[in-house]
Amino acid sequence: MMEVDDPSVKGAMLTNTGRYAVPTIDAEAYALGKKERPPFVPRDQSSSEEDEDPVPDELLCLLCKDLMTDAVVIPCCGNSYCDDCELTRTNTHL
Repeated sequence: MMEVDDPSVKGAMLTNTGRYAVPTIDAEAYALGKKERPPFVPRDQSSSEEDEDPVPDELLCLLCKDLMTDAVVIPCCGNSYCDDCELTRTNTHL
């Protein structure tokens, strides 16, 4: 912890001694500021991105065959589906 005199310093907390302090890691981060990437700047593709590992089968939806979004597990059989695919599946089987 790094003691500060001004309680309005971002991230300042009151310690058990009655002094204000900021966690050291936070003080360093606040000093550096946030570094943002400008929007709409094309990303450089590295060679490692080209050789990406395939998505494991257990992360693929059994219905749409895509990466599951908002995955749900069906209690009766233990299969996993996208939430939207599951809703579609149950509504068509009613």
